[in-house]
Amino acid sequence: MLAGNWGEVRLYVLLGLVIGALIYLNLLSKNATRLLQLVFRLINRLWKILIQMVSIALKIICLPFRLVYLSVAIPLGILGLVFNKTWWGIKFILNKVIGQPIRRGRKGIRRKLASIFPIFEYKDDK
Repeated sequence: MLAGNWGEVRLYVLLGLVIGALIYLNLLSKNATRLLQLVFRLINRLWKILIQMVSIALKIICLPFRLVYLSVAIPLGILGLVFNKTWWGIKFILNKVIGQPIRRGRKGIRRKLASIFPIFEYKDDK
């Protein structure tokens, strides 16, 4: 419109816009809408197919790594669980057998040191 009449809006321009809109709405709108819907459905289906293909390809590529991970992680997890339980049991037994005499001996040594050196005069919470 700028090139044809220097942007001047006159009656024939408005009349042309109205007639063009009416023709489009009455004759072409339904077909254009159907065509656009068809194009968007096609794009949507192609996108879903592409996503499925990429997902399958990633699963196939990651399968060997996943098998290696599971074959290492499960035995190590079981081994860690057994080791952890065993370690806590050993610590409990050692604490009962060795811990109490050591604590008593440490308190006795501190009492003797406190009688000699005043710097050792503090209470042991343990």
